[in-house]
Amino acid sequence: MIQSTHHRTGPKAWYAAAFLLTAFYPHSFVVWQALSQRVDDSVSAATPLIALAATLFAIAAISTRRTDENFLSDRRWLYLAGGAIVAFIGVFATDSDFPAKRIHIPQYLILALIVRRALSFDLSGRALLVATILLTSILGIHDELMQSLHPARTFGLRDIGVNALGACSGAILAAGFSPSRNTLTTMRIFQTPWIQTGVLLLGLGLMLAPLESLRDAPVPIWTILPLVAALPVMGLLYWRDPAQKHRPTRVISGAILATPLYLLLSYAPIFNFH
Repeated sequence: MIQSTHHRTGPKAWYAAAFLLTAFYPHSFVVWQALSQRVDDSVSAATPLIALAATLFAIAAISTRRTDENFLSDRRWLYLAGGAIVAFIGVFATDSDFPAKRIHIPQYLILALIVRRALSFDLSGRALLVATILLTSILGIHDELMQSLHPARTFGLRDIGVNALGACSGAILAAGFSPSRNTLTTMRIFQTPWIQTGVLLLGLGLMLAPLESLRDAPVPIWTILPLVAALPVMGLLYWRDPAQKHRPTRVISGAILATPLYLLLSYAPIFNFH
């Protein structure tokens, strides 16, 4: 029954759900504002922590139902404990002056579960764990870049890091209640897809690094040059090993290559980079 459900809801539906949820997250601040106007500051500040605790409790309850008698012996409980620890580190890594940002941890924890489901059609084991963290963290970058074009929001490298911690937490927790045969699969880092992804991530990091100092004006075109420079390398890798054009690589690469679009939008009269 579980297997038939897995095939009935294909990866495209799960990817679509992840992308739509990412597009919604920047607008969830409206919900926080409405809540802050109706309850005490202490209650609104505690809401993200309550949401995180509820999410962790739900995952623990699901894992208790789904795991077998080998749960303790194969040490999958370490994944659950590690994921919870990373989640709370993320909570305390947020800016204490803006407690609303703590909601990013449960948000990206949940998003990681959806991303993992999409990727699980093509990957397993440690490759699935790493790809889940990468793609969810990249979607967190999209979140921040979308916020940068909103007049009441700002772009922040620290928030990108917090989103990534939420992604790590969700990916690790999900590995804790997956079948034990998948959690120990060997990951070959030097295969073409991972090298290609690494090159694109390097270009993305170089693009993001100067952005906090370039607010309130159109972002200079030179900021996207590192990603442009990565394209020939990616093309060469494809040419050398065309058999490696598998779906997760295409999705992750596409998500990275879409990020400069937000910077180009800063040249439109109705937008500005904040």
